[in-house]
Amino acid sequence: MKVEKLQKKVSETLGRLGAEPGHGLLVAVSGGADSLALLGILSRLQAGRSGILTAAHLDHAVRGEDSRRDAAAVGEICRTMGVPLVTGLLRKEDVRMTRSRLRSMEAALREMRYSFLCDAALRVGARWILTGHQANDQAETVLFRTLRAMDWRSLGGISEKEGKVLRPLLGVFRRDTEEYCAMEGLIPLEDSSNLDIVYSRNRLRHLTIPGLNSLFKKDISPLLVRLGKAAAALTEWESRALDHLTGQRLDPSVAAVDRGAIDRIPRCLLEGAAIRMLQTVIVGHPKMLLVQQFIRCLEKGAGKVRLSDRLEIEVYRDRVVLGNGPCRGHGPSPFREREWRVPGRVNLPELGAFLTASEVQIGRAHV
Repeated sequence: MKVEKLQKKVSETLGRLGAEPGHGLLVAVSGGADSLALLGILSRLQAGRSGILTAAHLDHAVRGEDSRRDAAAVGEICRTMGVPLVTGLLRKEDVRMTRSRLRSMEAALREMRYSFLCDAALRVGARWILTGHQANDQAETVLFRTLRAMDWRSLGGISEKEGKVLRPLLGVFRRDTEEYCAMEGLIPLEDSSNLDIVYSRNRLRHLTIPGLNSLFKKDISPLLVRLGKAAAALTEWESRALDHLTGQRLDPSVAAVDRGAIDRIPRCLLEGAAIRMLQTVIVGHPKMLLVQQFIRCLEKGAGKVRLSDRLEIEVYRDRVVLGNGPCRGHGPSPFREREWRVPGRVNLPELGAFLTASEVQIGRAHV
């Protein structure tokens, strides 16, 4: 894909996702071909924008001297392009603690990376955080979730827009970003950990997908991307259909759902409705065992689904009570009190997440 065509595609994608010319952008730069291509494209587009472009690089502290060399190389590239750079360094103890909680080094580094990016965006006043995920990453995600027998709703893969995170390269493939770097004289950094097949995504990238390509004598990545788009579209349709049929959104403010709304839902959408109701009272995606148990209760018109020692859902003939339980209103809260400065960030390990707050001017008031 030619430089001008790729720049135009990224510009159009940013506009479609809501990034206006005056918005500040923070781009995550690891030094690989994808992030370097995105940085190069944005630095060229910056001439037609009034918003400030800032780069961010995080040293994960897992590759020793190699990590420090990468950070220095990214700094030099940013200086050459005239793009300011925000850097960060993870503490090994924090990495160990996060890994022990999430039970995966990949998941731990991902969580800490996005936490760093959110903090950096706050510091520089960036409206959006941009990452270099592209279509091959999407294909790997769809296949990974398929092999893990995850819910089909997860096959939509990586979202183009997730909160303040935008991924404007999901419509192009790795070969396009590598070609862009070659044409622009950008030399991508080689991360040795990307070759280590102890990581599941690396096994998919270097063994599984090439093996399937060879077996079927075609590149399966575009097919996986197309599957992801179909799953995302079907998930969106299911959500809209449930909104229409129930006449209400099942959000955390809903304490009980009238059975009349549920009875209007056809069997093919009942699983989606059950998941949505469960998500009003638990964090994350519910296990399918819980979903199936809940559906059986809905079909019988009576029963309880125990979510924890403190929480359950009760199904009656006329209503479904969300978040009831023997300990409701009693005993200590699972959340401990903590100080939360504004602007600033607070860690909530109870939820496995960070919450970030900032001041936003609305008229003459400050929130």
